[in-house]
Amino acid sequence: MRWLALVVLAFAFSGCGGGGSGSDAIEVELRDVRSFEPVGTVTLEERDGGTRVEVSATGLQGASSPAIRGGFCAELRPREHKLTEFENGRSVTDVDVPLDDLLARQSKVTVSRGEDTPHRVVACTELPFEGEEPEVAIADLVGPGMADKGLGWFERAGPERTRVGILLYDVVPGPQPAAIVRGGCRGQAVHELTEIRDSESVTVVDAPLDELADGNYRLVAGTTCGPIAR
Repeated sequence: MRWLALVVLAFAFSGCGGGGSGSDAIEVELRDVRSFEPVGTVTLEERDGGTRVEVSATGLQGASSPAIRGGFCAELRPREHKLTEFENGRSVTDVDVPLDDLLARQSKVTVSRGEDTPHRVVACTELPFEGEEPEVAIADLVGPGMADKGLGWFERAGPERTRVGILLYDVVPGPQPAAIVRGGCRGQAVHELTEIRDSESVTVVDAPLDELADGNYRLVAGTTCGPIAR
């Protein structure tokens, strides 16, 4: 079920553009998710302890909702940093995260078709990353009638910490509660998560990934629920 959520992208996204970190600007190509043709660029530059992110999508009509998300382009994940909307095909945002931190894990910049359809990714680029492929677990979220309703991503964020990302397929404003529970879907909540807004939520919890993915925990997000599994 989880693979139904993957955006159909080619491997051409990896290895595009330059690499490195520090004060030097990094530029990578933004590519159309269907044709894999370049439609713009993403430039990252360290600024006053944070990062200036400039997205140019002049080759893409109707570009909207640029964002930084975790994972590879082929993975549909929640937005972790929403970027400024486009004006004349250009978006410039100062993100309060050091450039080295943005490049310390696999992440990507995406562009969507419209503000009301942020999950409809039409262009993407993976940011330079030379570390090991991140260890993850996934929760397939189902709602009433066992319908597929979303995904939960669990990524190691340190020896004893886990980053939890939630994305519900139906975009609704929220807020909706979210928690990691022990046992069944009505089990005891052991980690309260950031409320789901616009069908997305990202939280870092003080628990190791191995523990959360041992088969005894479930993710509850609004009216959906699913077991956490590798």
